[in-house]
Amino acid sequence: MLLRRIARPLIAGVFISEGLAIARDPESKVEAAAPVLAAVKDITGLTADDVALVKANGAIMFGAGALFALNRFPRLSAIALAGTLVPTTLAGHRFWDEVAAPAKKGGKHG
Repeated sequence: MLLRRIARPLIAGVFISEGLAIARDPESKVEAAAPVLAAVKDITGLTADDVALVKANGAIMFGAGALFALNRFPRLSAIALAGTLVPTTLAGHRFWDEVAAPAKKGGKHG
């Protein structure tokens, strides 16, 4: 019980922070999100512009993160946060598109 009281706000803080960053500057994320947004628009038929969709993702991160931190609707907010991770991960961490092998950082072999 004590662990949940500590862990939920810590986990939620990441989402709240990222949601605020997206709300302040959504244009910085649009270029990276463009391939995913195009696929989502094709599948769902959405007609919203890319900036609005990025803002909506940030708003969900912020709102669900705040609810999760406050232990209000914890299951629903956790599902919403997990749902925001899918497009965020697909847009921001496209390791499968990397052409060159990643460079090692630090260590004796780098």
